[in-house]
Amino acid sequence: MEKAWIEIFAGASLTSKGWEHPDPEAVENFQKLQFQDMILRLKEIAEAFAAELRDISRGRRSFRVVSANESIFGFIFMLERLQTKIELTPQGVATNLLILDGFTPKSIMRHTLTPRPDAFGGLTWTLDQTGFISPEQLIKILAEEMLKAAFERGEIRP
Repeated sequence: MEKAWIEIFAGASLTSKGWEHPDPEAVENFQKLQFQDMILRLKEIAEAFAAELRDISRGRRSFRVVSANESIFGFIFMLERLQTKIELTPQGVATNLLILDGFTPKSIMRHTLTPRPDAFGGLTWTLDQTGFISPEQLIKILAEEMLKAAFERGEIRP
């Protein structure tokens, strides 16, 4: 658990108006930092997944992680001719699974990861407004969707 969250929690008081904090700006700053940090966490998890899978499958199923251009804060998770763009938006994190059909990308699946703040600056995330999800779970879901699409398109064989 983050030390900053515990410090904010320790200093909070419950009033008739709800939770009050001696330093409301610290709560806001902590929340902003967590929001921006989500893409970095997702990228680290995707890179670790790709490296581990490469070792275990001896390169047979090779996912790659590529930094996106400077115009977006995110990265691209790739498998063969499939790619999932993962980017930070003002509303949360957006994912878009694209198939490269020749030189034209075709979108086949999208997800939205929405932050849900708590009173102490912490964030939990929901996937497509359905339920809470961890960064690890999101990478697993994206990897499964990409592998399924690659099998269905005949780009990968069993």
